[in-house]
Amino acid sequence: MEKLTHEKLVTSGGKVITVSTWNRDSGPTSQTITTQHPSGKTTVERVSGGKLIP
Repeated sequence: MEKLTHEKLVTSGGKVITVSTWNRDSGPTSQTITTQHPSGKTTVERVSGGKLIP
């Protein structure tokens, strides 16, 4: 069974970083890392089957 978890971090510089991780019983399978910059720019990185952020 897959489960989705979310973690949110606000840096001292004002960036908001959200990490969404899909987990299976065997461990994490994929992640989406979204960064919202103070300027309003948003970047998204998807990682699947590679090195995942702990």
